[in-house]
Amino acid sequence: EGAVFLFLQDNALETLPVGLFNGLRNPHDIWLQHNKLVGLEPRLFDGLGSLEFLFLNDNRIDALPPGIFDALGSLEFLYLDHNRLVDLPPGVFDALDDLWGLELGHNQIQSIPSTTFRGLKGVVNIDISANNVSHPIEVGTFANPNLRFVSLAHNAIRSVEAGAFGKSLEHVWLTGNNL
Repeated sequence: EGAVFLFLQDNALETLPVGLFNGLRNPHDIWLQHNKLVGLEPRLFDGLGSLEFLFLNDNRIDALPPGIFDALGSLEFLYLDHNRLVDLPPGVFDALDDLWGLELGHNQIQSIPSTTFRGLKGVVNIDISANNVSHPIEVGTFANPNLRFVSLAHNAIRSVEAGAFGKSLEHVWLTGNNL
């Protein structure tokens, strides 16, 4: 059975019904960028355990329901940049053990609680640039064991607590903040 690549980008999709992806065998990539998606149903991605790339960037998504990504244990890259996210629910990324890259840039995120990324054991890159983050970056927020690159550029960050970043980090971008 070959991998499935589903290309739905550059349409005018506003909603995606639960069950839309039922029957896909071995999904590898789902491309949903450049649509008009506003919200996502909590169980939308159930049954997509082999999915490795999910492109949800360049939509109008303003909230992530708790558990939305729980069925995506093989996901390696998640693109949520260029949306309208304001906050990230506690634990929303906890099931993504294999995630390498998380793109959250160009949203409206205001704060990043220290537990937001705790479940991301394999993550290497997190981009939260060009948001509205103004709350302090707390101890342990970016202490993931494999994390190498973090971009917090072009936010409104006023302070970063000692211990906010882990020892594995090689590059941290804090350009264009209020430090």
